[in-house]
Amino acid sequence: MLMKKSILTVKRIYKSLILHPSSFILHITLCLLPYAFCLFLFSCAYFNTFYLTKKNFNDGEFQRLREKGKLNTKAKTSYNDAILRGSEILDKYRTSKYVDDSLYYIGMSYYHLEQFIDARTKFDELIRAFPESEFVPSATYYKAKSLIELGQNEEARDMLLELMDSDKPTVTGLAALAITEESFKIGDWDELFNSSQKVIDIEPDKEVLYKAIYYKGESLYQLEQYEECVETLSELRDKKIESELRFRVNSRIALSEAKLGKYDEAMLYLGNMENKGEFSIYAPRIRLEIGSIHEIQGDDELAIDTYLKMAGDYPDSLAAKEAWYRIGKIRIKDLSKADEAKEAFEMVKKGKAKTNAFWTVEAELKSAQIDSMNARFEEIKKIKDDNEALARVRFSLAEIYSYSFDRADSALTQYKLIIAESPDSEFAIKSEYFLGLNELQSSEKFSEESDKALMMEIIEKYPESEFTQELKVYLGIIEKSAEIKALLVAEHSRLSGQDPEVYIPLYQEVVDNFQKTKSAYQARFNIAYFYEHDVGDRDKAFELYEELADETPTVN
Repeated sequence: MLMKKSILTVKRIYKSLILHPSSFILHITLCLLPYAFCLFLFSCAYFNTFYLTKKNFNDGEFQRLREKGKLNTKAKTSYNDAILRGSEILDKYRTSKYVDDSLYYIGMSYYHLEQFIDARTKFDELIRAFPESEFVPSATYYKAKSLIELGQNEEARDMLLELMDSDKPTVTGLAALAITEESFKIGDWDELFNSSQKVIDIEPDKEVLYKAIYYKGESLYQLEQYEECVETLSELRDKKIESELRFRVNSRIALSEAKLGKYDEAMLYLGNMENKGEFSIYAPRIRLEIGSIHEIQGDDELAIDTYLKMAGDYPDSLAAKEAWYRIGKIRIKDLSKADEAKEAFEMVKKGKAKTNAFWTVEAELKSAQIDSMNARFEEIKKIKDDNEALARVRFSLAEIYSYSFDRADSALTQYKLIIAESPDSEFAIKSEYFLGLNELQSSEKFSEESDKALMMEIIEKYPESEFTQELKVYLGIIEKSAEIKALLVAEHSRLSGQDPEVYIPLYQEVVDNFQKTKSAYQARFNIAYFYEHDVGDRDKAFELYEELADETPTVN
């Protein structure tokens, strides 16, 4: 508009020169002409800068969408150019009417470049400076998405919930879908079901609606409601949806059919996709799912053969990494094939594809656990005429069998060997207790009362043993300091087979309630060990180890 006015001003001045060539008019005209010309140039300059901002952003969008969300070099260059041109508007033409537009395009460019701090800053600047701008709802949505990427989930969730109450259906649906996607990422399947149903109830745009239906089906699959999953996802069977979503939908239907024992129908879904060019880029993942169906059928060797062939054909794919992980999981079912399993887990590290999926962490953890198990085997071979040392190593091996590989049968074998080889050791008494505990659990007679009765049997049979004294403290027969009793409660929780989410908080209570005591120091070390060996979070474990490294336990 400003450019149009400038051109008209110049035209009017020129016309006055022709119609009224008096000296006065000529003088005025000559004075005004430079200003009009400058105004014309100014409007041309900033409009051209904004035009380039928008054009570069749209070019980046075109490249990103063409590559199905991935950023190639052209997309990155376009987004960076949009930021450069948009920043020029903010620096030189701050009073122009394109400032809010420029802030939005800069923020979106930063967002797609995964520079989330800068994106959040620009969206916030836009929202604060131009509360009535047409870009505010979308900027608020992408600010929330940026906060999620920065780990500020609570603030993001509050913003998204507020957007859900807006009168703009498009952004309302997107906000609800964003909350749904967070439930999917953290694996909260009940919440995923509820939040996806809320999106569906909003009746959003088709694209958002179809994704919500998929997430509802995904939640039903994870909750093992396979018939309901097939019924839900079948709503998308005749809908026009993007290839990635179609692949996910068909894969989940296929695996659900397999879980229901309908293997032919399951294979038909995957086979139809495999034979269509539209799904050629998903070929590795389709074959991965075919292997999964063989696993569901119980044909582990055919599953391994499928995984090996796929990994050989697509060695650098993400699916190949997951295939190696699955091979390792199958092999480790038979502990005599632990070395073969370790080789498979080690292959997960290879290839060009990058991911932080949970199974990459578990593969590394399982590899380390196999090393620990093999190290115990070597120790046992080397021990000569030292029953106490032999019992200690066997007991450690039994713990590895129980907590690392969930093989109670192998652990029981070690307990029996300890009793036979080292009957007078403390580990023999502990082994007798764990054999009794397993008998209670396997016969479904385990309860708090039966566990206490078993402890009393051990106390009466071995009144002077160290383990007996620990049991007496745990049962309150002997009075000990509160921190020691709390530590024993935590230890008993783990030894009785509770999950990490149960016993780690108990150890943390020792740390929080009895700071700077020897028990607290022991609890901190145990927590680090459990994060490394039971949870598989090695980063967290080493962070805790490093905190302990420079400290010395003290007793109050």
